[in-house]
Amino acid sequence: MGGVLGAGLALLFESLARQADGSPTFPVDLSPSLFAGASAVDMGVGLLSALAPARRAAQLDPAVVIRNG
Repeated sequence: MGGVLGAGLALLFESLARQADGSPTFPVDLSPSLFAGASAVDMGVGLLSALAPARRAAQLDPAVVIRNG
């Protein structure tokens, strides 16, 4: 979802930021392969960052966690 939002904002910014002759100040080239690669990296980072706390939490005793808050 973040990738789609970022791509949409990039295209919006490109349409708003124009030079005096009408050409884009910051041209954006969103090819499908670039978007797919960025999405794959995004998902990989998200999964890895969720895995470490989940593994640590899985090793805890629920009764001790509830008692100690």
